[in-house]
Amino acid sequence: MVNNYIKTSSENNIYTLKLNHPDKKNALDDQLIKELVETLHELNQNADCRVVLLGSETNVFCSGGDIKAMMAKKDMFQGGSINLREQYHFGIQEIARAIERFKKPIIAVIDGAAVGAGADLACMCDLRIGSERLKFLETFSNLALVPGDGGTYFLSRAIGYTKAMELYLTARVVLAKEAKEIGLLNYLVDSTDIWARANELAAMIANKPPVAVEMTKQALKEAYQNRNLETNLNLLSAFQAITQMSNDHQRGLENLQGQKEKFEGN
Repeated sequence: MVNNYIKTSSENNIYTLKLNHPDKKNALDDQLIKELVETLHELNQNADCRVVLLGSETNVFCSGGDIKAMMAKKDMFQGGSINLREQYHFGIQEIARAIERFKKPIIAVIDGAAVGAGADLACMCDLRIGSERLKFLETFSNLALVPGDGGTYFLSRAIGYTKAMELYLTARVVLAKEAKEIGLLNYLVDSTDIWARANELAAMIANKPPVAVEMTKQALKEAYQNRNLETNLNLLSAFQAITQMSNDHQRGLENLQGQKEKFEGN
């Protein structure tokens, strides 16, 4: 597809998506939502894609909802309660669905502000790497709103129930150092190095056997969602039966003997 507001590139099985709508500080308007959802759908089916880096072309990761549209009550913010519910369901909530069903790891690269739905977008990703320029704000309560994008599910998964509750209710600013301390970030690096470090992390994952990586990600999510040991054990035994019969498993065994086999995903 042709993207107006997402800059895409790829190298060595790593696909980089950079939000590029500076006029709106990467606000999640109807068009950006559509482009992000469709791009993720395509990459989910792309066997060449093993890891996605999601970041920004500007010094703002994502400013959240389109405030101008919100004030004008247009686009996703127009109509009565029934209309608004449908527009959220088939609009911004599609991002949460697209990311949650995405098989490969997604790494958020946060080199600036992540606000409201933009903060939630970062939390929907599997891993997060940020710079000293990071500012994380869950601003919904300032606008007498709830996280209609689905963020309550993802922020609590990232940092726990009580801390997520605090950040939503207070809408206070979380800076980079605290973000790392509370587990919001996996890595905190200098802004000048953030994309190089993000690519190093992505390459470390992309070089692993992709089927095993996808199944490990799915098993971890299932364990979080269901918190049922027997269900997870049954899933893992099925996944292990598949991966143990793969050619990549044999390649991994040979690599233990000093060979340099590349994992091919079969």
